[in-house]
Amino acid sequence: MKRRSLLDCLGLFAIIGILLASQKGYAEEKSALPLVTAEFPPYNYSQDGKIVGSSTEIIEAVFHRLGKKIKLEIYPPKRAMQMAAKGEAAGYFTFTKNPQRLNDHYYSQAFSTIADVFFKKRSSVIGWTELSDLGDKRIGATEGYNYAPIFLNAVKDQKIRVSLLVSETPEIEHLRDLAQGRRDLIICEITLCSHLIRKHGDQFQGIGFIDNFIGPVRTFHMGFSKKWPGTKVLVEDFNKAFLELLGEGTIGQIHA
Repeated sequence: MKRRSLLDCLGLFAIIGILLASQKGYAEEKSALPLVTAEFPPYNYSQDGKIVGSSTEIIEAVFHRLGKKIKLEIYPPKRAMQMAAKGEAAGYFTFTKNPQRLNDHYYSQAFSTIADVFFKKRSSVIGWTELSDLGDKRIGATEGYNYAPIFLNAVKDQKIRVSLLVSETPEIEHLRDLAQGRRDLIICEITLCSHLIRKHGDQFQGIGFIDNFIGPVRTFHMGFSKKWPGTKVLVEDFNKAFLELLGEGTIGQIHA
């Protein structure tokens, strides 16, 4: 048998190295904790092919403190929430609490506070004291969002007319509908839509909000799926690390 040439041996070693590296990468990806989210700037959103935002940075900092790898994916809100509820992902971020979500998830410490308001064209003279005052208005909302009970009950009792939207970027579409006159009002988290108006000023500069909160100020959390193994312990570890980072000032720096 002829002795292998040095070139053949080097080629073989290179192939083995590539295979080992790919297997290692696959193993690391498989061991990473899968987490899902939806477009909700400035908290969590996609930018230049990467998921960013204050909530995203907080979650990355906490899991880094825990020494755990995570894999983040972004989907339309309703789909992402369903994935976590079914255990197809370990968790969803970020959202408010309601009875169904509490049944499906273990909740983390609160990351931030949020509040919903109505946005409108600045040129439109619209105000309200009771939601029934808006019974003749065309209102846009997003399918699957946990709006305040006062709003959801007004929809259920047909005191207001609401068109529900399913989209990967619902708030952008809501603002376009408002700007182009297809809606009179949209319900939106005040920080979220204010951020989008500043970012897309050429499109939405004529839009502002009515200074009247729809229901109480609420809190945003990470939800860990009860159908994913080990999340009951994981959420306790997560909360402990979060409070450490909060005490060190890291969470405040991220929000700033």
